[in-house]
Amino acid sequence: DQLAEIMLTGTSTHTGYVTPGAYLNYFPADIILLHIGTNDVLAGDYNSDGAALILDAIKDHELASGEPILVFLAKIISCEDNPCNTHAGTIAYNNNLVAMAQARINNGDHIVLVDMECGAAINYFTDLADQVHPNQTGYEKMADKWFEAIHQYNNAPVVANIPDQSVNMFESFNPLILDNFVTDLENIPQEISWEVMPQNPEHINISIDDDRIVHVTVKDSSWCGTDTVEFIATDRGRVLIQLQKSASTTVTFTVSKPDPPAAPSELSATAASTNTIELSWQDNAVNEDSFEIYRSAVSDDHYALIHIVSADADNWTDTSCAENTKYYYRVRAYNLGGYSSYSNKANAVTYLGIPAPPAELSAFTDSVSSVFLAWKDNSANEEGFEIERSVGEGEGFVLVYTTAMDITAYTDTGLLENVTYSYRIRALNAAGTSAYSEPAVIIIPYRIPDAPVNLRELLVTHQSVMLAWDNPSQDETCFELQYSVTEEGPFDTIPDIGPDVFTYVINGLSPDTYYYFRIRALRDTLKSPFTAVLTVKTLVDPNLPSDISDTENGTFMRNSLVVYPNPVKEKAVLSFSLSPGNQYQIRLYDMQGGLVHTQPVIPVSEKEKTLWELDTSALMPGIYMLVLSTQDETLSKQIVIEGR
Repeated sequence: DQLAEIMLTGTSTHTGYVTPGAYLNYFPADIILLHIGTNDVLAGDYNSDGAALILDAIKDHELASGEPILVFLAKIISCEDNPCNTHAGTIAYNNNLVAMAQARINNGDHIVLVDMECGAAINYFTDLADQVHPNQTGYEKMADKWFEAIHQYNNAPVVANIPDQSVNMFESFNPLILDNFVTDLENIPQEISWEVMPQNPEHINISIDDDRIVHVTVKDSSWCGTDTVEFIATDRGRVLIQLQKSASTTVTFTVSKPDPPAAPSELSATAASTNTIELSWQDNAVNEDSFEIYRSAVSDDHYALIHIVSADADNWTDTSCAENTKYYYRVRAYNLGGYSSYSNKANAVTYLGIPAPPAELSAFTDSVSSVFLAWKDNSANEEGFEIERSVGEGEGFVLVYTTAMDITAYTDTGLLENVTYSYRIRALNAAGTSAYSEPAVIIIPYRIPDAPVNLRELLVTHQSVMLAWDNPSQDETCFELQYSVTEEGPFDTIPDIGPDVFTYVINGLSPDTYYYFRIRALRDTLKSPFTAVLTVKTLVDPNLPSDISDTENGTFMRNSLVVYPNPVKEKAVLSFSLSPGNQYQIRLYDMQGGLVHTQPVIPVSEKEKTLWELDTSALMPGIYMLVLSTQDETLSKQIVIEGR
């Protein structure tokens, strides 16, 4: 009863505090071995009420936790010098204990009765240390009895040998109904669980469905050989999974390979078109899975597999041939048992085909008497191309030239200006001529535009040049301006200057450097000659000199103009030296050469530094060229106007 108090509350009047609450809440168990009551019997107490309270505590914990506890409840050992079934008190206690336990077992409690009194083979004269407690030998005999009881609590399943299976390739293994191969004392076959080892065999797939039926398939249909697996049956352990037991059996699954098929014969090859050859052969096998077709386009050698046809086939058409080409063939049969030998060899030559028509014919000109033609060659077997021409837009074509093979361009000369011509082209070989290309139509221009004249510099700074030119022609579509740092080139090109533009500013040049300029007019693809080359040297970069130098002979020096600040937002101060009595003018140009501001300046004293305020508040932000000039001299500087 003192142990029962601890089991129920965690404390007892004898022991005191053990756990804060019910003992099993802090020390839960799966199995409890209960041998209790020897001291009670020694004290003359033969009832089993205290043991029942212990079992109540165990039951309470089972219900609260939802986890079963298996109790092995022993009939207690006898007293010293009293062999089993001779001590009246022990007999009375054990009878009460068994009756109480059996009633609880009948009510569903997980209790197993163990006959420790007579079943442990204890010698009550030599195996006890005092009246009721065993010595070491006695305890070892009790331990053996506990182990026997636990071990015999659940019997292992009995698994019968499952027969091995053998099939030929492509045949199926029979399903296995595992319920037919297992018996168990505690469980029916439907309660037995199964697994297979290894879980993933090397060559076969094994699955066990919910009805415990085994299904076996081969992973690779080309495999043959054996795979051995172990089927393991496991019971439910009755109450605790820790007491589950297993048994197993091995099964070998064998797949046999068939014999190789017989070789095909009487292979023949016949050309049917420019890209097809028809094959036929005699099928001499009864067990082939397919036929492999091999081809060589080099000689009666160097064969390569090109196609596989199904069993029982005796013909096939090769549609991947090149025209006018000889091909060699051979065939063999195949199954999972291996390959047959090759058939005889056969060959055929495909037809020569009419070439494919050329495409993308284009025509353009840069003269008044010739047209340059270009096209796409879509054929690989032409011997040449026929070029036809008509006056107008597609009537009365006549042959003007026949090219050699692989030509994709031709220049037609001796034409008349201001006349419309149409062209078409087709390929030809010994088999015939292709269809014509789509026509290309072009009008020969009536004249090349006149070249510009009088190319000149309007303004030069240390990093830009403003150019101007005159235009004697009125029918150009644009101008092409070129410049270089050497007179011989190479020249960089500024294309597509509009037809109504006669000035242009080139920026980003290097200071103190000679540049060479030329320009020509374009009308569509026709180009005039270039003008004579204009040589211009950019100015030295002023780098904001610390002071203004005196002039010589009343003229400006090139670096005597200072602008501060630069960049400028609203107003700038100009510092420069002037000759007295001369009328000077300030002009401001944008980078396209447009004049955006002008004002006169009159010097007030001789050879003195003059300060002049320039108002830029009305100008848009950007880069401008400031020019200070008289009739004979010019000073210039690039300024930047920032946004405000």
